[in-house]
Amino acid sequence: MTGKNTHATAQQTVVIVGGGMVGVSLAIMLSQHFTQEQLAITLVEQFPLSANNTLPLFQPSFDDRSTALSAGSIEIVKSMDCWSLIKETVQAIKTIHVSDKGHFTGIQLNAIDYGIEALGYVIENRRLGQALLYKLQQYNIECLAPATVSACQPKKNGYLLTVEEDKGSHKETKKRHANLVLIADGADSSLRQSLGIDVDITDYNQSALIANVALEKNHQNMAYERFTDEGPIALLPLSPIDGVFRAALVWTLPLSKQERLLSLEKEALLSILQKRFGYRAGNIISLGETQSYPLQLVQAKEQVRSNMVVVGNAAHFLHPVAGQGFNL
Repeated sequence: MTGKNTHATAQQTVVIVGGGMVGVSLAIMLSQHFTQEQLAITLVEQFPLSANNTLPLFQPSFDDRSTALSAGSIEIVKSMDCWSLIKETVQAIKTIHVSDKGHFTGIQLNAIDYGIEALGYVIENRRLGQALLYKLQQYNIECLAPATVSACQPKKNGYLLTVEEDKGSHKETKKRHANLVLIADGADSSLRQSLGIDVDITDYNQSALIANVALEKNHQNMAYERFTDEGPIALLPLSPIDGVFRAALVWTLPLSKQERLLSLEKEALLSILQKRFGYRAGNIISLGETQSYPLQLVQAKEQVRSNMVVVGNAAHFLHPVAGQGFNL
């Protein structure tokens, strides 16, 4: 395949399996780099993709969780012409405060010390998903959704994929040839498994409780990472809503305590959180809807085959505390 500024010989085909943040971003960037005559792109996603610039979105990657975009990732977002769509909803991280429960001192990282405007930016996934899907519609990309790949057969110069597209009243079978298959359907990738690509799994015996919280005082663009004897707790600054200061919570819990804590009333859970985290960010005055996710390190043993690449969480699923999943 050749870039836009060079002479193409024949059209190549790419099939991206997975329409989350990684899959959609790949589709957009490939469309910007290659002409339609050079590259035909098909995106296959098992959930419906929004047909307009509205919320809510059905794709589970685009939920109320938040993503901390590194300065490098922001440059990629800008290269996709998505920055103007999200800049009013992102919150800059200008300072990161790292502390260890039981120890008086901590350390601070400041953007100004590195001569940059921000160390990163935090955005709710549904807002980022909304922008990416809106941008996706501006390119001539074939989107099959909701649809799944039921077979992937090696052929000369690529693969032949059998795609089952859900039409509501019936399923329609389509065949797509791909010179390159990009597997981007998440940590539990069904396509990766069907192709016999094994993974190394390290179980942390922990879960991450995810929620948005309201703060009594302004977070001043500060992110917090607090290490405790039960696991780290992170607070990421979010943009305010109706004058309420907000932050995204990632609370790492031992699996043995997860069920009991999640069964508590919100007030009791909030009291425990405040005690575990401390008061560096002031009073946490309310706790939004909570979700819990088991934590594992998952790494595909094969990330590249002839005419195939495994990407995103399908390639490597990390502990969320470092905030590096989507950035990688």
